[in-house]
Amino acid sequence: LKFAREELTQVADATAAAELPHLRCAVLLTLANADSKQGLAADERKRLAEAAEIAQQVGDRRLEILAAFELANVRAWFDREAAAAVDDLRDALEWARAYGDRPLLTEACMRLGSELYNLGLLTGAEEQFEQAVALAGEEGSHRDEARATTLLGRVKYLRGEVELAEELAMQALDWLERTGDTFLQIQNLRWLSRYEIDRNDLDCAEKRLRDALPLALEVGGWLTIDIYRHLAEVLVRDGRLEDARELIAFAARSVPEEDHYARAAHLVGEAIVATGGGESTTAATAFAEALRLMEEQDLVIDVGETRIELARSLRAFGDLGGARAELERARALFVRMEARAIVEQIDKELAELAEQADAIV
Repeated sequence: LKFAREELTQVADATAAAELPHLRCAVLLTLANADSKQGLAADERKRLAEAAEIAQQVGDRRLEILAAFELANVRAWFDREAAAAVDDLRDALEWARAYGDRPLLTEACMRLGSELYNLGLLTGAEEQFEQAVALAGEEGSHRDEARATTLLGRVKYLRGEVELAEELAMQALDWLERTGDTFLQIQNLRWLSRYEIDRNDLDCAEKRLRDALPLALEVGGWLTIDIYRHLAEVLVRDGRLEDARELIAFAARSVPEEDHYARAAHLVGEAIVATGGGESTTAATAFAEALRLMEEQDLVIDVGETRIELARSLRAFGDLGGARAELERARALFVRMEARAIVEQIDKELAELAEQADAIV
């Protein structure tokens, strides 16, 4: 993305000098997308303001729809207005449908599905991703089909279709490698590693994350921090606490200042390392701040998953009552989402807690 931004910036300057508004608008929108992935909110806002104005001035409906996608992303990711962003994306989807461009409609479905997913509205997200898979298949676009299949696989996993989810993830991984869609390839590897962590298959999880790390470092932004955070967890679970501590300290240099999720992900990594090191106050403080940032951003699934990690931390420090309370809070969130796989996982941990409490009594 760094090199892409350099090239595109030159093109943007050239289009301004040559008075090519349509091309300038398209370039600004592409730059804004790269800014978003790297957590550069101020740059993205500036580019989007100009792009949206140009699209309206030249009356290009397709560019207006693309601008709506990016504006909704800013609203959800940086302005913490996720529900409003969903409304904007529903409008953009209808505009794309009326416009009659199938790849544009596929993108609209994926954008809307992703925001619904972040809000924990899994039924709606699943519907949008299934539509995107179907549209991409009809169009013959392996790239879009791979992207949509990756996202659909994650929802299927949460809904309890674990075997199907992993099959979809592996299928999509092959497609993503061939089409070179690094951004979703990293997310796919991260999710596959998560499933392996949950099975305590730490060797496979570590390999997935180490495969993802060079790709994530090229992209930058929140994805890099997320890979570091998951890798740190694997190292802590494997008894390599000092390696995990060094990794999280190194990751701190790459946290984008304007990206609240990246900051939250890093805090979760810090909390997991602190738990492994027996530092209860540091862990509690980091978890509390991470949850605050995620809740402000309406990242409901991330909030639930972080509460599970907090419960494990409290259990490690002997606070069984606090651990139970956090697990029950997380369970209530995932029950509302009908995220059966996570509810089953929480129920197992609650049963273990009850057995541990009985043994103490």
